Amino acid sequence: MSCRKSSIGIIGGAGPTAGAHLFQKIIAVCQEYYHCKRDADFPHIILMNYPFADMLGEEVNRNLINEQLKENISNLIANKVAFAAIACNTLHGFLPSKIEGVILVHIIEETKRYLNEKNWKTPLILCSSTAAKSKLHANYFECYYPEASTQKKIDDLIEAVTAGCCLKISSSLLSSLIDENETVVLGCTELSVIHEVEPLRHLKVCNPNQIVAEKMCALVFNQADF
Repeated sequence: MSCRKSSIGIIGGAGPTAGAHLFQKIIAVCQEYYHCKRDADFPHIILMNYPFADMLGEEVNRNLINEQLKENISNLIANKVAFAAIACNTLHGFLPSKIEGVILVHIIEETKRYLNEKNWKTPLILCSSTAAKSKLHANYFECYYPEASTQKKIDDLIEAVTAGCCLKISSSLLSSLIDENETVVLGCTELSVIHEVEPLRHLKVCNPNQIVAEKMCALVFNQADF
């Protein structure tokens, strides 16, 4: 198990808790699925916690965020990372048209693959207002978004996670916004953090952070093709 493995890079900071959560999920997958027990069993992981410009405000500086994201990708390439993930759905709307030098595990494309495997149709997307306004997930698969009043509450929950507020209270609030019969995609990684602390009691919940963690590990341990 201790043979040299490819390096993993995580672009975090949007928000910090979500990036740390993806790191923890990767470690958990290594332990549960690949029986990693010793330090040398685990892959080399670089977690970059970058203070990105605000993406929840009324005015989003797209040019600045584009440059910040390019800087982070360049840093991972400079560190010879083989596989990278961005621990933020919204940031995927700021990606450059072409990325060379590192393989990006695209959180929304992986979500689409998971939904297709499950044959789950037209899910409700719970995401940031910025991602909802741009119909980010709808560019990849058929879905729908909450009404404006619910979206405001979701943004408040996202900010609550970043601020370190009580996650159990946040979980209760999040659960109250969802009909138990809906197929739901946690389209913001802060919502994955809430789901981890107290899982939503819905039959069809897609948790992209878990999906990306599993895909990253499958690539590192040569159990999947890209």
